[in-house]
Amino acid sequence: MPPIDGTEQDAGTESRACAQGGVTTALNYMRTGQYYLNRGGDYADVFPEVLSATEGKSYVDYAYHLAPMMRRHIEEIPALVRDHGVTSFKVFMFYGSHGLHGRSTDQNSFLMIPEGERYDYAHFEFVMRGIQAAREQFPDLADEISLSLHCETAEIMDAALRMAQAFPHIRFRREVTVGHLLADIDTASGIGGKVNPPLRPREDVEALWEHVLAGEVDWVVSDHACCRDEQKFGDPREDVFVAKSGFGGAEYLLAGLITEGTRRGLPLGEIAKLTAWNPATRFGLRTKGAIEAGFDADFALVDADTEWTVRAADSESTQEYTPFEGFAMTAAVTDTFVRGHRVLDTGKVVGDPIGRYQKRPTGA
Repeated sequence: MPPIDGTEQDAGTESRACAQGGVTTALNYMRTGQYYLNRGGDYADVFPEVLSATEGKSYVDYAYHLAPMMRRHIEEIPALVRDHGVTSFKVFMFYGSHGLHGRSTDQNSFLMIPEGERYDYAHFEFVMRGIQAAREQFPDLADEISLSLHCETAEIMDAALRMAQAFPHIRFRREVTVGHLLADIDTASGIGGKVNPPLRPREDVEALWEHVLAGEVDWVVSDHACCRDEQKFGDPREDVFVAKSGFGGAEYLLAGLITEGTRRGLPLGEIAKLTAWNPATRFGLRTKGAIEAGFDADFALVDADTEWTVRAADSESTQEYTPFEGFAMTAAVTDTFVRGHRVLDTGKVVGDPIGRYQKRPTGA
């Protein structure tokens, strides 16, 4: 099958950036609509093409989060779980009346959903009902079937976190991105740092670290959203409202977390949980997340006593800039192994792509 948009190329280049960051398995977000596949339709038609386009291109193992964008996608959830091993799904919280992307004034055209449907709070509730129905249909997988909420709408996220305390039987989990732990509005100021949710002042960054140190964050992610210069910036270039949200960061995940975490007293064992064991357990990667018999030989070697400066030019990503430009790091990933295969050797990506699609749950 022909590649879909830039998916095939991204599988190669951005998985190389993952290897730089010590990432051995990438869980990639995917949806229909503009800026992703640039097409609509059923996942029964689209997702096999995605799998075909990316097969044999990735340097690390990979799986997908899918977003149910329309009514038909919700109906497809059981088939995606059963036939394709997709056990994690995602909803955004800003497409309805809370601010479309700046380059789109028409929701249905932007999201490529049928006329008469809306991506709004009612759709959000129907997605939640669809996820719960799948958990009941596949009880052995219930703890590994999940719905992620992308937290643009602060009121809903605040309510969800409060619900986590009031309803302990609901398995709420909390994640934070390495970008929000590293950068603030001063160190990564400018349109290149536009992201959802937005970067915040330094006091908010330190508040996030307090929650990490208190064990109130379950995993740290890269939220790697590679935006080439021509995709990131609009016309005029200085107009923040026409700039695309998101930036890459997988290549700085482990180095950044160790640099800033150890400085604040975060043990390396906790970093391993935050980046490996916890997400692997939650997302059905049963052969990932630990170094022991029966698990894949996935691990990264880190020099925790070296100083270097972030430069976008040194990244394997096709993104030509980074909001982390000039950041001082005190740890560096030197080697990355995926199922025993060395994919990063003394800081350089090596060999052919050996990444495999992870049909979840993986292994026993």
